[in-house]
Amino acid sequence: MQHRIVIILLLIFFIPADSFSCSAFTYATDGQIILAANADWCKRADGLITVNKRNIVKRGDSPSMTGEYATWKSKYGSITFTYICREIVQYGMNETGLTVSTMGLPGSKSPGPDHRPPLAGNVWAQYILDNCSSIEEVLNVESKIRLYSDKDQYLICDGHGKSLVVQCKEGEVLYFYNQSLPIPVLTNEEYPVCLSNYKRNKIPFNDPYHSNRRFQIGSNALEKTPELNDNQVLDYSFDLLDKMAQHPCTQWSIVFDIKNRTVYYKTKYSPNIKNFKLGDFDFSCNTDKLALDVNNDFNGNVGQYFTEYSRKHRLDVMRKGFHCFDMIRTDEQLNMIIDFIDGFQCAN
Repeated sequence: MQHRIVIILLLIFFIPADSFSCSAFTYATDGQIILAANADWCKRADGLITVNKRNIVKRGDSPSMTGEYATWKSKYGSITFTYICREIVQYGMNETGLTVSTMGLPGSKSPGPDHRPPLAGNVWAQYILDNCSSIEEVLNVESKIRLYSDKDQYLICDGHGKSLVVQCKEGEVLYFYNQSLPIPVLTNEEYPVCLSNYKRNKIPFNDPYHSNRRFQIGSNALEKTPELNDNQVLDYSFDLLDKMAQHPCTQWSIVFDIKNRTVYYKTKYSPNIKNFKLGDFDFSCNTDKLALDVNNDFNGNVGQYFTEYSRKHRLDVMRKGFHCFDMIRTDEQLNMIIDFIDGFQCAN
């Protein structure tokens, strides 16, 4: 049975590396810390915003070479955006302000199997939200967990304004931060390649998904931007996301106000800007597991509209999510995934 669950769960993560293209950047001054991201994909992307509780015992879906599974207890609560289901993260922030964005990176290759228990990229993203409050703590995860992600890369920012890019190349996990991350912008190309082309003011003739062009738009803007006040930073962030967007394919635009633990977002199918505050949610593990449709039609603060979702609703979201990426899953497979995730329970 355990082997069967592993095989079914692995189906979640088999999304082609070129299935979607995205952009993200961070902006940090003494007064503001922002991570902003676009999700670009030409088919309609429905999905959920989920509230994830602290003190939940979780486990990975596949073993290390020595048979060990990743197991952990969530230290922090978080709120995440997902195309598929809870625990499968595309974007999210935890209650310490640590924020993660994921995006495709064609040609990436993660480390091969070893003694460390593995976690697939979108689950690894939830793991760091569950366990980390700083970039330094994220860097320390590699000694305990093997990231296997042959399709994605990550831009991460913490509550101190430090940023980190994580990419996999030729079986090695690469980290860019401090001096190696002079401009905190990420698109769908290797960071050193984009940075080199930006410094030479060169956009290659072969520029898949306009990755270098988008990188240069974001980098030019950030390098010329004066310090913004509270009334300016939100409009600035959405305006820059719009300039980096791949219209008409941009599905979600999200601005994480890390300093104020507030999330602003809009979608292609619900273009009015909505928001919620992490401080308005109870992350105690014995409270309801809440979620909200990402394409909801509400306005303003939407925190009050998060509800406990039925199994039928979650199945429907998962069907749409897999269909978005041209993948068909049986209801038996989807129910096994839900059962596995629902098995994560309070530590006490």
